[in-house]
Amino acid sequence: MTVQQDVEVARRFVQEVWGRGDLAAAEELLAPDLVNHRVRLGQQAGRAGMVATLRQFHDAFGVRRFLYERLIVEGDVVADSWEMIAFHHGDFFGAPATGQIVTLSGADWYQIADGRIAEIWHEQDVFGVLLELSGVLP
Repeated sequence: MTVQQDVEVARRFVQEVWGRGDLAAAEELLAPDLVNHRVRLGQQAGRAGMVATLRQFHDAFGVRRFLYERLIVEGDVVADSWEMIAFHHGDFFGAPATGQIVTLSGADWYQIADGRIAEIWHEQDVFGVLLELSGVLP
């Protein structure tokens, strides 16, 4: 695959899967034997665990918009950093729906193989969002 094709896989994963909630695209873009290097406590490993996490995320946040801040490519690794703006309309780590707009920042590293994400390192500022939802932040 070309560098541009690898970038397109990463872009689609952020925009279509995280942004629009297209779980069919997740199944298409994530390798069946996906290695998730940031499995949360209680989260299933692999592609099934990532899809379950995506479903929980989509249930918590509606009308999501993802903005790329940086995109870096080296070999078959695509790294990005992004910011999401969304409405909080469902439970998020025990925080009930508030209806307020929140901002979440994060970063990913994707190892792309055969047009799919074979490995993923996903980081997001969950703590910052929970502070926003608690009203602790101004």
